[in-house]
Amino acid sequence: MARATRRISRQSVSFQVAEHIREQIFAGELGFGSKVPQDAIAEELGVSRLPVREALVALESDGMVTTEPHRGTFVADISPEDLLDHYGICGVIHGMAASRAAETITAEQLDELTAVNDAMVGESDAARAYELHWTFHQTINRIGGSRRLRAVLLQLSHQLPGSLFTSVSPTDIDAATAHAAILDALRAGDGAAAAALCRDHLAREGQLVIDRLRAQGLWASTGA
Repeated sequence: MARATRRISRQSVSFQVAEHIREQIFAGELGFGSKVPQDAIAEELGVSRLPVREALVALESDGMVTTEPHRGTFVADISPEDLLDHYGICGVIHGMAASRAAETITAEQLDELTAVNDAMVGESDAARAYELHWTFHQTINRIGGSRRLRAVLLQLSHQLPGSLFTSVSPTDIDAATAHAAILDALRAGDGAAAAALCRDHLAREGQLVIDRLRAQGLWASTGA
C-alpha cells in the first residue's frame, strides 16, 4: 500500500520539517540512535531534500541529531536528564524575568496578570486554557525580560516539539496555585521569591513531561 503523502506550505519549510522530525523522535517513531531517513521524510512531506538537510542542520545545533561523515545523520541519545536540564534552563530564564518584573511592575500590569490567571482557571477548553497559561508567563517575560532573554526563551521553545508543551494542561501542574503565588511575590516586590517560584513551576512541568514520555515507552529500550 502506498504511503499517504502529507503536504505542508512552502513558508518556513525547513522549520516545519524540523518540527515534524522532533515530533517523530518524541513519539518514538524515530528511535534513539536510528538513522534519519531523509528521502522518506522528503517524500512524506512532499518537499525536496534541501529543506530536510537544512532541518537536520538546525536539529544538530539543538542536540537532537548527530551527523557522521559518510554514514548519515542519526537521532541523538536524548535522556530524561537532558529534558530536565531543558526545563531547568527555561525556569532560570523565566525566573530572571520575574525577578526584574517584581521591581518595575505596575498596578495595571498586576491586574492584567490576575485577569489572565482568572480566565485560565475558569476556562473549560483545554487548548484555550493552555494558551492563557502561556500568556501569563509571556506577559511576565514582556514586563521583566530583556530583548535577549526573550530571544533565548523563543529559541528554547523551538527545541522541543510543540506537542510536549500542549500536552500539559494547567490543571496537571496546578498552574492556578503556582500563578497565584507568583502574583503574590510580584505584588510584594519580592524578586527572589518570584524567581524561585518560576523555577519550581517549570521543573514540575518538566518532570510531568518526562513521566509521561517514560510511561509511553520512549526510554523503554534504553532503560533510562
